[in-house]
Amino acid sequence: MVFGEHAVLYGRAAIVGAVGLRVRVNARPLAQRRLVVRSPLGAFEGRLFDSFPPPPEHRFAVLAARHAANQIPDGVELNIESDFSPAMGLGSSAAVTVAILAALQIVAGRSPDPVALLDEARRLVRQAQGGVGSGADVAASVYGGLCLYRMSDACPERLPRLPPLTVVYAGYKTPTPEVIRRVEAWRKNNPAFYESLFDDSERITTAAAEGFRQSSWAAIGSLMNKAQLVLERLGVSDHTLTAIVTALRSLPGILGAKISGSGLGDCVIGLGATAVYRGPGHLLAVRLTDEGVRWG
Repeated sequence: MVFGEHAVLYGRAAIVGAVGLRVRVNARPLAQRRLVVRSPLGAFEGRLFDSFPPPPEHRFAVLAARHAANQIPDGVELNIESDFSPAMGLGSSAAVTVAILAALQIVAGRSPDPVALLDEARRLVRQAQGGVGSGADVAASVYGGLCLYRMSDACPERLPRLPPLTVVYAGYKTPTPEVIRRVEAWRKNNPAFYESLFDDSERITTAAAEGFRQSSWAAIGSLMNKAQLVLERLGVSDHTLTAIVTALRSLPGILGAKISGSGLGDCVIGLGATAVYRGPGHLLAVRLTDEGVRWG
């Protein structure tokens, strides 16, 4: 997430980018109606049409496979590999959901359709997260690049000119659904205040989208700093995240910095590139990519 965290859940715009780290799914048909999942999180095996809840660590994979079960003749084994730890966030749950749906469509003899993938995958991700989630990370996984996105979009707008980003992982992550629930509870107690913050986020995000269209990097950096103030007022920037933001802004070549994602842990992004960072957390080797889901 580059702009629009939390506000996107309330009808406002967000900007989300696809990172050049991939989740890979190999789908192998089985003779029986069985589902086998093998991933860095461990293994799962059961009947394809079981209705009982899957283990938490496999809920996205199992829900995606069950959703697509009527498309395949028998069972399936899913072997999942990832370039990064799911503990770091970065949209791994959305990526694995998109990849499994695409893989099972290929097993069924069809080419994946991006519009249908976005629609199906974001519904499944919300289901796995207890009914919450914007689907912005799903849009990035499907389409790649930098996307201007709203929850009502059938297809996001691709923005030009991918920026260089410096990404710092805080070393811990509060689950996104939990942070979303906290913000919603705070909003209910003070709706006018929070709606004004979401309106501020909308203005910042739409201005940033125009900045990307014009390659106005200094303006985008300034807008990042303004977006961070909104997130702080929302209550999702803890002491460590604020310290990372401050450390990044002090570095030459960084034009602005803010939380990326739901907050209370996870990552901070800085606009620009730096090889030296000595603040809290640790640098991640992350770049944006034009590629979304692919197969072959």
